[in-house]
Amino acid sequence: MLDVDLQAAQQALAQLDRDGEWQVTRTLSRGATRRTFLLTGSCGKAVLRVSGSLADAFGLEPDREAALMQMAHAAGIAPAVIAVDAAAGLLLTQFVPGKPLTSRQIRQCLPQLGQTLAGLHALAVPADAGTFDAAEIAHGYAVHIGSQVAARVANEVAAAWRQIARDAGAPVICHGDLHAGNVIRGGDGRLAFVDWDYARAAPAGMEFAVLQCDNDLSSSEMTQLTAAYAPPGRLSPARLDDWLNMYKLLKKLWLWAEPDRCSSNRPQ
Repeated sequence: MLDVDLQAAQQALAQLDRDGEWQVTRTLSRGATRRTFLLTGSCGKAVLRVSGSLADAFGLEPDREAALMQMAHAAGIAPAVIAVDAAAGLLLTQFVPGKPLTSRQIRQCLPQLGQTLAGLHALAVPADAGTFDAAEIAHGYAVHIGSQVAARVANEVAAAWRQIARDAGAPVICHGDLHAGNVIRGGDGRLAFVDWDYARAAPAGMEFAVLQCDNDLSSSEMTQLTAAYAPPGRLSPARLDDWLNMYKLLKKLWLWAEPDRCSSNRPQ
């Protein structure tokens, strides 16, 4: 007997899977922005992503996610998109075989990760890839949180962004959420990225800020990563520090906005 979540997922899946090819087997993740489910069928395994209550508030767009993921798939970096219904907040993708990296493992493959990122960021940016405006994102979080403290943090983000934006560099396709669990090592040893909810066109500095903060990478580890990504001197350590500091403020707002987080951590 399916539990309530699995029953709802199976019903949602019917909008994308008219022929009944796929069967929901288990929940992979739950959150305010999305839920994901593992599917099985005659062709193997797939993943269904169902947008959550905060997807719109957080600026997450399934059609943009699907388009960028499909481009990355063509480069061997992401799962293939099977179907998408942006209006219903549904995305069906192939399952990527392999194991998510641990915090320790991601440190052991920094050069390979840098090279994989270089391949992603070299892809042509489509016109509908979205734009990155840290001040706008922070403002959206602050409005959702609805506190003076959040508004002040959003103002700090806006001030930091005004400084960074002067020479942030051309936008590239960024995954936007590269913690270790979203990096899969396949049986052939190659790396692939999953969970593209936050993907958009943004300066590369944002990608590296997320990587450093969410994986707690040291300065020396970042040097290994960036050395494999770009020629020496292309990425300024000082500028990456500016990105990191701004991202930490953005992440603070994101954590406050998440209803699943402890309410005592939210500003009043």
